[in-house]
Amino acid sequence: QSNPLGGYDVAATVYTFTNKPATVTHTHTASGKTTRTEVYTYSYDHADRLLKVEHTLGGTKITLADYAYDNLGRLQSKSLHGSATNKLTYAYNVRGWLTG
Repeated sequence: QSNPLGGYDVAATVYTFTNKPATVTHTHTASGKTTRTEVYTYSYDHADRLLKVEHTLGGTKITLADYAYDNLGRLQSKSLHGSATNKLTYAYNVRGWLTG
């Protein structure tokens, strides 16, 4: 797909055996500019639940989100950018309703 900078943007996705994205690679080109490639990497647990999302640009990898689940498979916490201050925790009542 062409972009406003006179180049092209190309996306390629590699899927897991269970048809979930494992990596998504975006390559951005522009006339007279250096080609940039960014990669999103997705990690899953044994139950195929999302555990981690990472982003790589220019050789630098950062964690965008970490996910944790309870014994019943419900989302227990979500940590953004690997920071404890950006951590969301989830609580459920006996009926499984989200309470906080």
